[in-house]
Amino acid sequence: MNIVIYGASGMIGQRITQEALNRGHKVTAIVRNPSRPTLTHPNLTFKEGNILDPNDVARVVAGHDAVINATRQTADQPGQTFADAAHALIDGLTRAGVRRLLTSAQQTASPPVSAPVITAQALTSS
Repeated sequence: MNIVIYGASGMIGQRITQEALNRGHKVTAIVRNPSRPTLTHPNLTFKEGNILDPNDVARVVAGHDAVINATRQTADQPGQTFADAAHALIDGLTRAGVRRLLTSAQQTASPPVSAPVITAQALTSS
């Protein structure tokens, strides 16, 4: 399976990336600085991407089978950031025809209640 992982250089993202590689998947790791890889593997590619831009999400995820969001929201970020990322991911994945999205819940500030509901609705409707 070809997987895109947002936040692949973070604590949880590194573990998810390593597990996907151990299981034989090809991984495209989306990070803020692709010139500083935290891991090397023949099935691993690092790219820069903007999780808040649906057009960029569509560009990055095109041709992949699944997307994992391992980013986290910190207390110093606006509360809407996590929800904005969810909206951009859903929009971008829909445009690119990618039907699988997994989001890890590791934010330190609670996202708006609507974010998980929006995700569930978007993935179940077709």
